[in-house]
Amino acid sequence: MQYSAPIVRITTPVGANKEAVGTGFCIENDTETNDIIFLTNAHVVAPGAKHSIQLAWAPGHLVPVHVSAIIYDRDIALLSCSREVWEKTANTYLKDKELQRILKVPTLKLGHSGMYVASGTPVMCKGHPLGLPEQQVSYGNTRGVINMPNGEQRNLIQAPINHGNSGGPVLVKFQNDEYVIGISTMKLSGKDVEGEGGMININEIRAVLPSLKKTLKKTEVKVDQKVFQTLRNMFGATFPAVIAAGLEPKKINWLVENGEKHLEQWDKHAVGGRVHGQPRAFSAWLMRHVIDGDKFLYNGDKVLHYVLEQSMLNNYDELAEFKTSNGGWKAIRLNANVNPLAILKMMKQYKQDVTTLLHAPILGWTNTQSTHNVDYKDYYNIKDDKNGMIINTVFRDSLYAKGNGKAGDLVYAFQKNDEPIVHLDKEGRFSSSGALGMRLSIATMCHHIEWDIGQENPTNIKLFALEKGGVEKTVSFTMKTPSKEDLPAMHMITPFNNETQQHTGGKLLGFTFTQMHMNHVQQMKLLEYLDPVRQYEFKVLCMGYPSDGVHIAPGSTLMSMNGWDGEKEVDIDAASWKSWSDFTDAMKNVENAVKEKKLSHWKAVFGRPGFKVTVIKQVN
Repeated sequence: MQYSAPIVRITTPVGANKEAVGTGFCIENDTETNDIIFLTNAHVVAPGAKHSIQLAWAPGHLVPVHVSAIIYDRDIALLSCSREVWEKTANTYLKDKELQRILKVPTLKLGHSGMYVASGTPVMCKGHPLGLPEQQVSYGNTRGVINMPNGEQRNLIQAPINHGNSGGPVLVKFQNDEYVIGISTMKLSGKDVEGEGGMININEIRAVLPSLKKTLKKTEVKVDQKVFQTLRNMFGATFPAVIAAGLEPKKINWLVENGEKHLEQWDKHAVGGRVHGQPRAFSAWLMRHVIDGDKFLYNGDKVLHYVLEQSMLNNYDELAEFKTSNGGWKAIRLNANVNPLAILKMMKQYKQDVTTLLHAPILGWTNTQSTHNVDYKDYYNIKDDKNGMIINTVFRDSLYAKGNGKAGDLVYAFQKNDEPIVHLDKEGRFSSSGALGMRLSIATMCHHIEWDIGQENPTNIKLFALEKGGVEKTVSFTMKTPSKEDLPAMHMITPFNNETQQHTGGKLLGFTFTQMHMNHVQQMKLLEYLDPVRQYEFKVLCMGYPSDGVHIAPGSTLMSMNGWDGEKEVDIDAASWKSWSDFTDAMKNVENAVKEKKLSHWKAVFGRPGFKVTVIKQVN
């Protein structure tokens, strides 16, 4: 069978009988971690919480992977696979030369923008279109570019791609070798559209890769030295310092208080297995199945939690049976056992690895236009050949806003670090010999720059602009990720979004409320909130109401609420709420006032474009 070993089929269960399918590819891991890593699209792994890869050299076998980081802003995700699991799978399915080749972990080489031009370069797309288990290859050429609303550029490719190709590599032949110059990420559709797809280009991949790789944290473990010394004295000099890492205090205290009894029962039931007929000691079991030096083995921390919890219940006999019936502790850890339900039950009891959600830098300008005629030049008092772009909208808390940029600025030039100043043309763009050899916007150029919090040598951008009347100004900022406070109030809610924990909704006086997020905007067609500026607003939606004749249109926001105490109104202005906690605090006050009968009536106003309704309720 012919196959490309670095390319994998990604599967994500999204229901009892349904799965999302895509493609990913293995790249070099040059960090201190030992994991095997893959790139794919964010939308490939977004639908579910658990993911697996299928390898061409191990047909039908599912290898668990973890989504280490995801960047929805760029539609890129980084997956990691335990080297231990990889090697176990390879030893099961392969032998001889092919085994040795796979154990070395073949990777695809990342290219650079000089390896292709925007139109006319032959390319290959490899992956699993339509979810087919066998790898497929399609051929075509680069066809040009398409500008995305957020400033990104997608390179068009004529090579046929379909559902399932997403996340796969777009390759070019360069000096007799293959290089990745993009990720297949979209397919154009519509009347008279045939064979047009799009890729995330290599410049954007390289820009986000350092930030993605930084999430591959080495599982270093630390423990309080006093606790360590107590346990070491109890279990011997070979007892590792990492034993107490991550354990709840009750488990640590139990070990300290019941150490001798634990060791006795451990050996009696041979929970750790046997070596030459003798029970494997608890400390030896730890070194073999839980830790390796200063880090946990794959799933070693979960196994340790489970074993200690069962030991505390005196279930040593059950532990020994669990180990035997599931192929041993290594098989349990690697999930390569004959009873997956038992392992799933064990693993569910402990927190899973958390995906890091990364947000790309928020440049902060949109709705730009170029300068075309004398009237514009007169307004800005331009007396030379300056051209550029007028910025009509600036996002609050963005890099441009923090750099003293304002709506109405005419940006005519920019500078990256100490490089020469580059002037914009009449279309608000500039020519670049490096980035794909084509005209670029400033936003596109910034999307090709590496960004990371704590970067030793951050990229500084200086924009030269004019205000009304020709007043000169500069807008300066450093390319970096936004803080939580800088992010819009609305976010796309997904299984990996660490903001999902904030608000599941709540009820007040029979009404069900929740914070608006982008899913609501799409589902309820709240088109006014598709404007990026509106995403920074905090809104509370009414999701349900009592069936007493009151009709509130789905997706209506709570605009105001007040009460009448018989003499005066008590106002609650929804515009003052900046967070979900602000809203819940206000609602508690209303609810308490109702319960204490300090209000005779309360009134709430709900609305959405073209619709407003007032609800008045008497307090019984």
